[in-house]
Amino acid sequence: MSQQDQSPWKAPAPQWPIDQPASLYLNGPLPEEVPTLVRRGGWIVAIIETIAQVINLVFLAILYRLLGLEPYGLIAMVAPLLALARILISSGLDVATVQQQELSADQVSALFWIHQVLALMMGLVFVVLAPWVAWFYGVATLTPVTVALAGLPLTMTVGMQHTALLRRQLSLPTLALIRLIALVIAAASAVWVALAGWGVWALVLQLYLELLILAALAWVYEPWRPRLRLRGVGARQMIAFGGHCTVGNLMFFLITHFDKILVGHILGTTAVALFSQAFNLASKPVQLVLTQVSAFMMPALSRSKADPQKFAELLLGFFHFIGLTMFPMGLGLAIVAPEAIEVLGGSQWRAAGPILAILATTILSQGFVQSLGTVLAAIGRADLLSRAAVAMAILLCSMMVLGLALGSLWEEPLWGLAWAYTGTLGLVILPPYMAMVLRIAEISWIALLKTLWPPARSALAMAFIVLIVRVTILEKINLAAWGELLVQVGLGMICYLLFTQKELARLLGKRWE
Repeated sequence: MSQQDQSPWKAPAPQWPIDQPASLYLNGPLPEEVPTLVRRGGWIVAIIETIAQVINLVFLAILYRLLGLEPYGLIAMVAPLLALARILISSGLDVATVQQQELSADQVSALFWIHQVLALMMGLVFVVLAPWVAWFYGVATLTPVTVALAGLPLTMTVGMQHTALLRRQLSLPTLALIRLIALVIAAASAVWVALAGWGVWALVLQLYLELLILAALAWVYEPWRPRLRLRGVGARQMIAFGGHCTVGNLMFFLITHFDKILVGHILGTTAVALFSQAFNLASKPVQLVLTQVSAFMMPALSRSKADPQKFAELLLGFFHFIGLTMFPMGLGLAIVAPEAIEVLGGSQWRAAGPILAILATTILSQGFVQSLGTVLAAIGRADLLSRAAVAMAILLCSMMVLGLALGSLWEEPLWGLAWAYTGTLGLVILPPYMAMVLRIAEISWIALLKTLWPPARSALAMAFIVLIVRVTILEKINLAAWGELLVQVGLGMICYLLFTQKELARLLGKRWE
C-alpha cells in the first residue's frame, strides 16, 4: 500500500457503483477497517483539538477584556433560540447520514434541500420573534441583535451534509483541521473589530465567519455535490429515525439552556453572562474530547453492532478514553477555577469563579451522559434516546428551579442553580442511564469499573497532591493569579502523566499497530 493510501487525514474513498450514477452509494469504511481508522486518526484529532481549545481560550481572554460582560450576556440570551434552530433544522438527519449502513447520493441531496428549506423558515421565525425576545428579557437592544442573527440558520446548513459525510467516512482529522482554521480566522476577526469598538457585533461577526469558513472548507474537502432531489429516494426511514433524534435533542436543549433562560429572565444580563460563561468554560473539556470521540463512536459502533464482542470492546475502549481525559480535567478545573477565571477575564469576571468550581465537577458525569446518547443513536435505538432525554429534561429542569429558589434564600442563587445541576446529573441521572446502555451492550458493571478505576485513581491522587501544595504552600506566598494557575496546572499535569504512564504507553503503542 502506498504512503498516500495510508494517510490518516482522509479515510479511504467510498466505492461508488459506476452503473448507478444517479444513486451513488456513499458507504463508509468496512467494519474491519474501523479499529485501524480510529487508532490512526484519533491522536491526530486529539492534538488538533487541543491546539484549537488553547487558541480559543487565548482569543476568549482577549475578548473578555475588550468587550466586558454585557455583550456576552446579550449573546447568551439569544443562544437558546440559536440552539433550538439548530435542532429543528437538522431534525436528526445529520446523525442519520452518519448512522445509516447504506446511503445514496440522492438521499443526501434530499436531506440537503430539506435543511435549506427549514433554515429559511427558521430565519423568518428569528425576525418575527425578535421583539418578543427583547420583551421577555426586558432588554430593548436584543431586537436588532436577534434580527442580525436571523441568517445563521442558513449559514449552519450550507455545509451540514458535507461535514456529516466526512464524519461518516471517518475523515475526522480533516474535519478537525478545517474547524481549527475556521476558529482562528473568525476569532482573530472578532478581536480586530472589537478593538474598533463594535461591541456585541464582534461576537455576531465571529459566529457568521466561523460557520461560513467551515462550510466552504467542507465543500472543498468533500467532493459530493447536491442534486435537485426531494422525493422518491428512500429517505422516509431516515426522516423517522431523525424524528426520534430530534425529540432527544430538544430535551437536551432544555437541559442545556433552561438554566440560562431562567437566569436571564429573573436576574438579568450580568448574572446570565457570569453563569453562561462559567457553564461554557466547564463544558470546554467535554467539547474538546467528546465532540471528536462521539464523531468516532457513531460510525465505529454503528458498523460493529452486528458483532457483540467487537462492539463491547470498542465501547469499553471509548469509555476508558473518556475517563482518562475527563477525570483529571474535571477535578483539576474544580481546583483552579478561581484563578482560571481571573486570568481569563480579569477582576470583572471574578464572581464566576465559584460557579465554575461547582460546574467543573459535572465534567466527571457530563462526558458519559453525552456518550451514552451517541451509543443509542449508533445502534439505531433513537426511540430509547428520546424517552431517556424526556425523563432527564423533566428531572433536571425541576431541580434547577428548586436549586435557584434555595440558593436565593442564602443570597447565592447562581450557586444553588449550579449545585442542583451538578448533583442531579451525576448522582440521579447517570447511574440508571448507564445501567440501561450496559444492559443493551451486554457489558457488566464489573467490566466497566475495571476500565474506569485506573484513570479515576490517578486523577484522585493528582487532585490530592495539588490540593496539598495549594493549602500548604501557595496560600502562604503572595503569587499573582496567573502564577498560582501555572504552578497548579503544571504540577497536576506532571503528576497525572506519571501516574498514567503505563496506560498512555499502551494507547500510544496501539496507535502504531
